Amino acid sequence: MNQLTMGEVVVQAPSDLTRRMGGLMATCVRYTLLEKFKNAITSNNEIKVYPNPITINNNFKLVFNLKSPGEYVIQFTDASGKIIASRQLNIALKNQLESFSGSMFAAAGLYVASVSGKQPGKLYSTKLLVQ
Repeated sequence: MNQLTMGEVVVQAPSDLTRRMGGLMATCVRYTLLEKFKNAITSNNEIKVYPNPITINNNFKLVFNLKSPGEYVIQFTDASGKIIASRQLNIALKNQLESFSGSMFAAAGLYVASVSGKQPGKLYSTKLLVQ
């Protein structure tokens, strides 16, 4: 009998029981919202958010490590793609730090900060979790 090894498989079920179904062993795994957010983040060296998650009505900072200095536009969008706020920035230095107010977010949730420049195709983004 030949055996195949599969990578990680996550099966969602209504309980945390391990069930045997048709010769497959499925383990139910539940993740908190914070764990899902951390798992969704890919390494992003161009933009970093501090602190992340952020709290509504508190200030947070973005560090920009962009390759080319110049004028950029940053947009904050919610999970549905609606633009919450935008601001024009002049990024002159690597690791430039900019402060933003968390009061722009009306509710807790997952948001995206997208930075675009004048050069076509240059778009950087990072995820923010608002609590």
